[in-house]
Amino acid sequence: MFDNDTIVIRNAQLIVRNFTGTARNKFDTEGKRYILVRLDPEDAENLLADGWPVKSTRPNPDKPDYEQYSYLKVNLKEHFYFHGLRKASRVYMVTKKNKILLDESELHQLEENYIEKADLKIDHVYYKSFDQWSVVLESGFFTIEPDELYDEYFGESTGPVIDDEDNPFM
Repeated sequence: MFDNDTIVIRNAQLIVRNFTGTARNKFDTEGKRYILVRLDPEDAENLLADGWPVKSTRPNPDKPDYEQYSYLKVNLKEHFYFHGLRKASRVYMVTKKNKILLDESELHQLEENYIEKADLKIDHVYYKSFDQWSVVLESGFFTIEPDELYDEYFGESTGPVIDDEDNPFM
């Protein structure tokens, strides 16, 4: 799973998703798209040891059963450089019948739907000009909960399924 520059997280648990880049609180910057991915303790420890910017929640004395956890902030970028190559975050919405590569204007769909599963390929990128590291989504496959009306109107089938026995043209 780990190499110093790239990781793959299957069935990622998304804590926060800001695919639209909307500033929702004083810590957000308008236009910055990101997701927060919860990490299991062992993965968090390994990533920290490799220099990744893993964060952890603070204990909450008011809530004794509050569970602390570690997470990684993953940015979505129009373009970034990774090992000298210009890349862009590729975001796919996966439905029962389709895999759709979303552009910037379509990312809002991932905030408007329940995500059943998220598989992520994440790069650890160094920016010389800023002398800092960043975590960037290289590719993400987000499987959304099925919607029978969407499937009916936009699915591959344009009508009812006919068995070969019932098809008069066979």
